[in-house]
Amino acid sequence: MEPEKGDITPLDSIGVEGREGLIPVLLHSREGNTLFVRELDPGETAVPIEASHGVDRIVLMTSIHSTAVFQSAEVGADDSLTGWLRVVFDGQEGDTVYARTLRRGEVDDGSRVHLKPGQRLGFMAGSCSIDLEDLDERFSSGIEEYPPLANTVWTWLSIGNPGERDEGTSRYLIAAARRLDAAAGAWERVTSELPSVEELAARSSNPTTRARIFRLVADVEIAVIALRRVVDMVERAQDQIAAAQPVPDVVARHSGDLKEIRDAFEHIDERALGRVRKRQHPSATSIFEQHRLLDDHVIAYSGHEVSFEEVFEILKACRRFLLDVAARS
Repeated sequence: MEPEKGDITPLDSIGVEGREGLIPVLLHSREGNTLFVRELDPGETAVPIEASHGVDRIVLMTSIHSTAVFQSAEVGADDSLTGWLRVVFDGQEGDTVYARTLRRGEVDDGSRVHLKPGQRLGFMAGSCSIDLEDLDERFSSGIEEYPPLANTVWTWLSIGNPGERDEGTSRYLIAAARRLDAAAGAWERVTSELPSVEELAARSSNPTTRARIFRLVADVEIAVIALRRVVDMVERAQDQIAAAQPVPDVVARHSGDLKEIRDAFEHIDERALGRVRKRQHPSATSIFEQHRLLDDHVIAYSGHEVSFEEVFEILKACRRFLLDVAARS
């Protein structure tokens, strides 16, 4: 049935130039002949707007989900963008609509701050805060196993007044985090490749299988060399950057074994000739005997060994240590 003359069809969505499809909206307010509408926030249901006669303009409000943090006064400069902060409504005074960051542990319901044309966004003193754990969770979202750490540490150390921090300490922590990410990346390749390599090795030792095994061992080498450097930096953090955190037990427990295996991989040219520190050694060439990688999931050399599970525990412990040190830097 055609609406009779004078009837007004309820409004529940609008079209906006530059955006595809119709956008569901809710009524915010009416001022004279203007309706101010806003987009639905997550969890909300569209309610038809009963527009009355005399309305000749519909204005869509601006929805703000987050605010960016920059290292410079130049707003929008990509090269100084540090990160973003989730914000929610925190009151209104005149044309200023206040927002605040989510508090630690606060459930994010997805609601946004909505502004009319002419209104401005403001923050009250103390309403905008950044928590390292929240920052890490945001950067780690959707990543299982080991989330990269370097970007979290760099961002945290770049916020506030970096000039008040010791530059050497910041470089030390960022370098350790970056090296830890490198170790974790190589280790992820090892663990993801392992099942298929084991399956191939059980069937055949053809050229394809050997190539996959060589690649697996190469990634183990890279992971161990990078991880041992991080372990060394963790162990020396108290002396080098006055870190107050104790060395994690799992790190201290396996440090010696990891060092010996790392030295053998790093100085593989010397071990190939049967030498350790320029002298012949009966166990030097045992670094080439890595059958236990597949048989027992163990990296071994000359009586020293570290299991795959222990490698992952060391990675996690070093990550937690560096986060804790950064939080207090």
